Amino acid sequence: MYSSNDISIIRDLCKRYMEIATSEKHVKMRKRFRDVNDLKVVRPPLIIEEIPWEQMNYEHFLDCKCENPELRGMEYGLRVALFREKYFKCDNYIEPYWVVYKSYSSTGNGIDDLFREEVRDGLHTTIKSHKYIDVLEDESSLEAFHLPVITAYPEKDEYNVNHVKEIVGDTIPVILRGHGIYHAPWDRIARLRGVQPILYDMYDRPEYLLKIRQLYADAYKSEMDQMEALGLYEGNGSLPVLHCTPGYFTVPENAPNGGRGLGGTWYRTMAQMF
Repeated sequence: MYSSNDISIIRDLCKRYMEIATSEKHVKMRKRFRDVNDLKVVRPPLIIEEIPWEQMNYEHFLDCKCENPELRGMEYGLRVALFREKYFKCDNYIEPYWVVYKSYSSTGNGIDDLFREEVRDGLHTTIKSHKYIDVLEDESSLEAFHLPVITAYPEKDEYNVNHVKEIVGDTIPVILRGHGIYHAPWDRIARLRGVQPILYDMYDRPEYLLKIRQLYADAYKSEMDQMEALGLYEGNGSLPVLHCTPGYFTVPENAPNGGRGLGGTWYRTMAQMF
């Protein structure tokens, strides 16, 4: 399925990655993140994040050489980690294993499926100028809403873990991990409407905006309940879910459900347009 050259490239990068991840520097760095989150008085970590990677291929360091598209994706992630270590003199951490996330699907809430946009221009990056079409201009559009249905695929998890293990060999441990929680409803609503209609409706139709926001709250509450019941959330106190800040922390002894699932999962949300 994969050429021996592609496998050799991935395994060589994994070895270099693990040398960094298991180094004394990174062991201490991960402890520093945990100590800060545990409210201990230590030097706060300094990280560099939100990088325009398409503009950062200095000295062709990020050039991928694998022929297989799947392995090129793995290769690029490894090269980015090695790039950070070489060029970013800060506290960007890496973990000493390869993470495979638990498999699941969602039917969505129906409204997100209405999304339409026009890409207008950009500066050679995935972040471009967009024009968003208002697909929630009137209440009839909300009839598309429904609560999401989450389906877990535990039978795929074992396959996915073993699949990655076959690729990386004994160069790096492979672990199965659950998911974090990231809830940014206003970002999604802005993509469905554009920011200008929302700002107008804050004055003209605030009750309509609250209705839309409530639908998103209902949908996400349903999704969270299902994800928790299916064991899809991570609760080991080490999942990096807070955007640029890793969620390393010591789970308190009195944490709900022993710190498993939602009891030990960090949560982040935001409303960037405001």
